[in-house]
Amino acid sequence: MADSGSDFFNEVGGGLKYPRAADQELSCAIIYPRIELEAMERERLISHTISLQHAYAQLESDNSYQAWEAREFKNNLNHLSVIARLATHLNAASIETISEIVLNELPGIFNCSQAAMFLYDADTETLGLHAATESCQLRTPLNRQVNGDHLLFKLFLDRFDPYVAEYLPETGSIAIDGKLENPIPVSSEWLDLFAGWSIIFPLLMKQQDEHEPSPLLLGGIVIGDPKGGIDLNNVDFASIFGNLITSSLYNVLLIKQLREMAIIDPLTKLFNRRHLIDLLNSAITQARRHRHDLSIAMLDIDHFKQCNDVYGHVCGDDVLRQVGERIKLSIRNEVDIPARYGGEEFVIIMPYTNVSRAMIVAERIRGEIGNTSMICGNLAIPITCSMGVAEYDDGESIEQFIDRSDMALYKAKYMGRNRVVSASNTRLNIHQELIAE
Repeated sequence: MADSGSDFFNEVGGGLKYPRAADQELSCAIIYPRIELEAMERERLISHTISLQHAYAQLESDNSYQAWEAREFKNNLNHLSVIARLATHLNAASIETISEIVLNELPGIFNCSQAAMFLYDADTETLGLHAATESCQLRTPLNRQVNGDHLLFKLFLDRFDPYVAEYLPETGSIAIDGKLENPIPVSSEWLDLFAGWSIIFPLLMKQQDEHEPSPLLLGGIVIGDPKGGIDLNNVDFASIFGNLITSSLYNVLLIKQLREMAIIDPLTKLFNRRHLIDLLNSAITQARRHRHDLSIAMLDIDHFKQCNDVYGHVCGDDVLRQVGERIKLSIRNEVDIPARYGGEEFVIIMPYTNVSRAMIVAERIRGEIGNTSMICGNLAIPITCSMGVAEYDDGESIEQFIDRSDMALYKAKYMGRNRVVSASNTRLNIHQELIAE
């Protein structure tokens, strides 16, 4: 609106502008001296009235724009505050902390009611549902894995930046960014996740290595609302949150990989010898403290040198991998601890297990390895193993404990291989030259 020095106010004569007070509604007025008002022609009065209306409309428009700017500034400030807070929490975060942020923070930011986080396993080349709100688990349980031809791979590998998907109930598919030409079908298992509107967060890390130009897939996040209440105005901020989570997750996985390299045998994916000693020391301490049984079994592949000589070292490596897999299939998950002791030798730590029970487990392992040939390409390679079992004797050292199981193993070799022998039935003075390969 023009000020009191403008042509409009000069023309009116006694015009005055009343600005809005801080706590009042927007208002303005022009005051005419009565003598001027009586002398003013009707057309001129109407003209002044229209001018006043236009001026007020302009003032109201300017004020609305300022109010919108103020709202946007406040909204942006709130988002930046949230970003700063989450950045602090994501710094050196664990996967569990990242999951909690995804489930508890992201839905509120974008006015969603549900969220799900998937992690990529490079070894199996699958995506697994790692964390999800309860509403997303109605049809799809946690740890559900999908392979490379699933729609999730397309959604997470399609682009780097977050984007919007809309569920189309008439076709049972989702449209990306409002494009209806090529909808992506959704199976009933995933309807709880993609119903309504969703924001897809690909967790992709750009590779710096020129020899690895393709992006590194870490996983992906889907947040949404079946009732369509998602705030699409905030999608621009999704890229910032996506980048923060991707960077944090990459650092966590990198640290995890470095730690695993220090304790995992790269060929069999079992614990290596150094970490086995640490774990066995810990198991002995627990067994002493709580007075429970503890046994170990040492396994050696029979005639493994001949296997390498006849079939080659590539097949030999395949045999070692498959032996490790069959050991894991034969023991208690998350209780018994398998490890590669060195070469073709393996050790299994069995907490809460006496020697009789350990013999049963060892026989199961021996049968699992010997009853079915190992597969190397088109070859079926028959493999057997010998095992020695020992129960911990209170007061003995870790070296003595391992040595007793080792001597039992040599006894099994001496007796003809492909058998299990208990250390309690082994004479420790057997000469190794009698039982050498």
